[in-house]
Amino acid sequence: EKTSNGVPRKQEAMKAANDKLLKHLCGQGDFLQSKRRCLVVHETFFCLANCAGCLEFHAKGREKKVKDAWAEIFEEDHTFGTAQDCAGLGVLVHAVANQQHVLTEKFYFQAADFLWKVLSDAGELPEAVKQLEGKELKEEKCIRLCELLDVIAASAGVRSYHRAMGLPMPQLPQLPPEDQAPLFSR
Repeated sequence: EKTSNGVPRKQEAMKAANDKLLKHLCGQGDFLQSKRRCLVVHETFFCLANCAGCLEFHAKGREKKVKDAWAEIFEEDHTFGTAQDCAGLGVLVHAVANQQHVLTEKFYFQAADFLWKVLSDAGELPEAVKQLEGKELKEEKCIRLCELLDVIAASAGVRSYHRAMGLPMPQLPQLPPEDQAPLFSR
């Protein structure tokens, strides 16, 4: 069944669902601020199958075994679509969006440490978590990384859907004028 303008109803329903999801992804997070989440959505859309450094690394990964994904991905010459390479997370966003074939458990723990440092340097960690050590600290780092991975994966899914269906890319939400603090402060 089609709508009055000839678009199949399912496509229209998917567009509405994708628009709602993108708006949510650019909103307040559990542990990440809204502006950071929105930058990640924008960078994910920009980098998928678009960054020359990622494409080159992807081709290398098919030819040889990657020994240290973290170091090798960071050595590539990436092209960024957002300000200050996605507020310091650009290479990490590119890696997760484009290099799943070489990412390992070791990579993800390095990513959790890296994200923690970026958030700490930006003053985006609550005071209560700055004193944590050991298992508790590791869990806090991994929780934040999981939120980042969710935002990247959902953004990549929306972009891939539009590309696969031959649809124009959806309008991405603008950066929020006022940053919304995360829901949880611990």
